[in-house]
Amino acid sequence: MRTFLLIFFILNQPKIVNKIDSVVQSRDDNIRILFLFILSVFAFIGAFVFIGKIFQAPDDSVFLKFLIEVVRLLGSVAVAMVVGYALISVGLAKKEVAKRLWVEPIADFFRRYGKQAILLLLLIGFYRVSDIVAGNLSNVFYAKMGFTKIQIADAVKFLGLFMTIAGGFLGGLVAQKMKMMHVMLIGAIASSTTNLLFILLTYHPGDMNYMYLAVVVDNLAAGFATAVFIAFLSALTSVKFTAVQYAIFSSLMTLFPKVLGGYSGGISDNIGFANFFLITFLIGIPVLILIYLVDKHVVIGSNDDPVELSTKLE
Repeated sequence: MRTFLLIFFILNQPKIVNKIDSVVQSRDDNIRILFLFILSVFAFIGAFVFIGKIFQAPDDSVFLKFLIEVVRLLGSVAVAMVVGYALISVGLAKKEVAKRLWVEPIADFFRRYGKQAILLLLLIGFYRVSDIVAGNLSNVFYAKMGFTKIQIADAVKFLGLFMTIAGGFLGGLVAQKMKMMHVMLIGAIASSTTNLLFILLTYHPGDMNYMYLAVVVDNLAAGFATAVFIAFLSALTSVKFTAVQYAIFSSLMTLFPKVLGGYSGGISDNIGFANFFLITFLIGIPVLILIYLVDKHVVIGSNDDPVELSTKLE
């Protein structure tokens, strides 16, 4: 959230005059849509709990647990969508209103980018996987390395905070000077390679110098990558559906990394911290390939709907 706010104020924001007529929704429509959303969420929760009781993996199989949780998540989403569609069919909410809110933003993205939209979605879903998966285990890792809670708080919550902010400022400034995909490449390389510093720390447990080195560099890279990625997501959205599309993109950004990161503890217990952080570095390599493919085949924003742009800042 800190970096989200920073990038908003750092980047030059052109004045956008959207001439597209907005559709007026009544208060009753909004209440019905809200109620529909709440019931769909309850359906998702119920399905998630039910599927979890049916399919249970053995405790010694981390990979099988991960696969089951993925199936559990996808199945719950499917149930929520079916329930939502059924409620619309019986008249709980107007079909045209639900379509305008949830279907048209997604259809607009695929209409503008076609088959290339799949490539963009893959990049969105995997760009932060390396540092998010590693970050889920960072505090536990520091404790295992012999650092006290006060030492961890001083390094991570205090120094790390300022380094993240500094990285956000740096990423926002660089994003204005260089081609977007080139800056994305720098951010991806930085956020994955800094995980190697944690491997170095495993050979120097309890050494505050190595801990500060890892925290400073890792948080600086994370802030940089996040700021650049926010600018990238903003460039992908359409002026007609900015809020919904940005919400979808930002949620997709952390979906797979968070699901995978939930099993980081089990993975590290089986292979050790050094090998775990090596894996977090290696899973960042395919992201570099995705960035190359997007840079080669996709022109960001060139096929957006026409609007008036004014570079004069207010």
